[in-house]
Amino acid sequence: MKEDESGISIKMTEILEQLIMKRGFELPFFAAVVGTNGSCMFFKYSRAQAGLKVKFITEHIEDQGIGLPINMMLVDAQGKALNFFIQKPPDKYEIPNCVGHA
Repeated sequence: MKEDESGISIKMTEILEQLIMKRGFELPFFAAVVGTNGSCMFFKYSRAQAGLKVKFITEHIEDQGIGLPINMMLVDAQGKALNFFIQKPPDKYEIPNCVGHA
């Protein structure tokens, strides 16, 4: 995994934890991630004994990895949905207000 991708994974985990604790989102989460270079991933987050586990459903990763910035759409078990943006450097992100029936 490239250094930027590692930072993105850490930030996504932080975002998911905040959604559970502060926004009442419920597992499982289904997510779609799209990078500016055409890389995309679709996956499912569910509860594990120690935190969250991720199951990749499908992906297409360009040779250079996922291109930043990325957009992520997340849908929880109740149908709450939101989109958020992770830019370079990966420590800059914000969680927007929920959309859908949140």
